[in-house]
Amino acid sequence: MKSILIKLKGHPHVQKGTAYTILFAMGFCHLLNDMIQSVIPAMYPVLKDNFGFTFAQIGIITLVFQLTSSVFQPFVGQYADRRPQPYSLSAGMCFTLTGLLLLAFASNFFLILLAVAIIGCGSSVFHPEASRVAQIASGGRKSLAQSIFQVGGNGGSAITFGHALMAYASMLLRDLQRFEDATARMDSQCPLGSGALAGTTYPLDRQFTAEKLGFAAPCANSLDGVSDRDFCIELANAISICMMHLSRLSEEIILWCSWEFKFIELDDAFTTGSSIMPQKKNPDVTELIRGKTGRVYGDLNTLLVMMKGIPLAYNKDMQEDKEAIFDAVDTLELCLKTVTPMLDTMKTIPVNMRRAAAKGFINATDCADYLTKKGMPFRDAYKLTGCMVSDCIAKDKTLEELTLDEFKGYSALFENDIYDAIDLVKCCEGRTSYGGPSEASVNNQIALANAQLDAWEEKNA
Repeated sequence: MKSILIKLKGHPHVQKGTAYTILFAMGFCHLLNDMIQSVIPAMYPVLKDNFGFTFAQIGIITLVFQLTSSVFQPFVGQYADRRPQPYSLSAGMCFTLTGLLLLAFASNFFLILLAVAIIGCGSSVFHPEASRVAQIASGGRKSLAQSIFQVGGNGGSAITFGHALMAYASMLLRDLQRFEDATARMDSQCPLGSGALAGTTYPLDRQFTAEKLGFAAPCANSLDGVSDRDFCIELANAISICMMHLSRLSEEIILWCSWEFKFIELDDAFTTGSSIMPQKKNPDVTELIRGKTGRVYGDLNTLLVMMKGIPLAYNKDMQEDKEAIFDAVDTLELCLKTVTPMLDTMKTIPVNMRRAAAKGFINATDCADYLTKKGMPFRDAYKLTGCMVSDCIAKDKTLEELTLDEFKGYSALFENDIYDAIDLVKCCEGRTSYGGPSEASVNNQIALANAQLDAWEEKNA
């Protein structure tokens, strides 16, 4: 440990070179850290069923985790630059482990929030310092060091294109539920008969008028009936969340269309040519959706700011609600009408996806597991696999492209079955946990989504 710490601190008497021991240790810790984090979304169905959580509560859990695991990282990184502390790596892992143990025994919503927050803090503490240590241990080979470090983080992350798309399908299905909830509240109380604010002296049957107009009941308080616009704000909020999901999908599509990825190709009807580069197709629809998301956020903010300082009851300020809510509705409708045929006509390029997956060495963990099952201690298997990845990067090869003789040059334990063990399709298919990327799991996700849509269409027919 002392020699490692001396090297990390850049001791002038230590020979410069790539410290593979440190890099492999960082990669292994990265693997453990990210695997623990992946438990959180995997538990969402369990949490929802066992605790009866709403989708909003699940969303809050996700928000707390993302905030603690992401927002804190720049601050930790700034501190690590000023006062490097390699021991904080252990502290970060302890945070993560503590959060995982608390999550296992949590009995209510707030304990679960605390658990995921602690796990997120562990990630924030670990990643900046780990990345810094990896760079120091690189011996000048920073790209190699970072790639070895990332092997651990990428391990166990093999997914399919269908799995990625179903993630967005799940988001949009929750959006549909939010619209249903907002609609139910809008239809629950009829304001007719509230008068200016104090009702009326006329003998109106408000129950009768509410029923005829399709409301569940008249609003219980006439003052409330004319003085609030929370139904507009709630609808604008649901629209904003939906636009956020469409914007995230659009960003993915923009990246997938780029020459760096080239995973998909959009139909010409949804692209335009570049003003100066004749070979370029611009994904205009997705870029516009991304931009219009900010516009919808502005509509929501308009409503919130307009209402925040208005006393009871009706005030002329409220006439500004029409433009904002109508614009939000129209914008979402336009985006949905456009994105649907765009996705219908989108062409995938599986060969490029396959090549990118292979170059990411996401099957490196499976290679190490193969050696472990053959009798090699995992730490040795992990180190050997890291060396193989390093050599492959230098030779611009993937693990699958190595010959059997090349495999045996690393270890006599390798046999022909190694190619089955590191086959990317089988790596995906081996992840059979609920909600995972295997074909059966994705098909189940599609079936569940179709069932939800069928139920909605039947209900609203």
